[in-house]
Amino acid sequence: MAQYSIKIDKAELNQHGLAKEAGWMTVYHAHPLSREYIHASMEYLPQGVGLPEYSYTDAPELSQDNAAIVRTKDGSHWQTLPDHRGQTAYDTATRQATLITEPGELPAFLTLLPPGTDFDIWDGKQWNTDIKAQKAAAVQRAENHKAQLTAKAFEHIATLERAVKLGIATQEEKKQLTSWEAYSVLLRRVDIENAPSVTWPTVPATGSSQERAVLDASPHTFLDPTKSG
Repeated sequence: MAQYSIKIDKAELNQHGLAKEAGWMTVYHAHPLSREYIHASMEYLPQGVGLPEYSYTDAPELSQDNAAIVRTKDGSHWQTLPDHRGQTAYDTATRQATLITEPGELPAFLTLLPPGTDFDIWDGKQWNTDIKAQKAAAVQRAENHKAQLTAKAFEHIATLERAVKLGIATQEEKKQLTSWEAYSVLLRRVDIENAPSVTWPTVPATGSSQERAVLDASPHTFLDPTKSG
């Protein structure tokens, strides 16, 4: 009678990591670059043959959510690391955003908490808005805008005054000159220290629509410091 067997020959490694006898063994594989656990498989090892590279006989302990299983650098055992991959972290010194692509603890200079403004400062636990810096930036922006408006107003006034001086100004141009001169006076009175809540005088109804759009545009991108969180 033929002899049958349902026994699976199992391989056993010697002290050199080679199979004493040919057989099967459950093997746990790690990624060759990241060392992250990939999967388990049954490997047939001929006598005198060792495990495939980046493969191990000890089973990893399954990790919980937001954690990764990674082999240690020396290959001695599996370890569980925090997994923030796909999340955005922020540099606590520069507020620069960085996409996390590797498992592991975040460096001390990174946080998952996003800054609320361009003027936030990290205090070790949370972001706090630098109200003085935010205010100074708003004032500087208003000052630049005021200088742009003033230059354009003087440009119109100079052209219209020249027409009056030469005696060739029309009645409409004379009205325009008065409007621009009044506008320049009102513009000079604008207090930029109230930025970002600055009330700008209405630009005279002359010039191209594109120019008016530029002159009417006020610097309003900065939040009111009194309303910051």
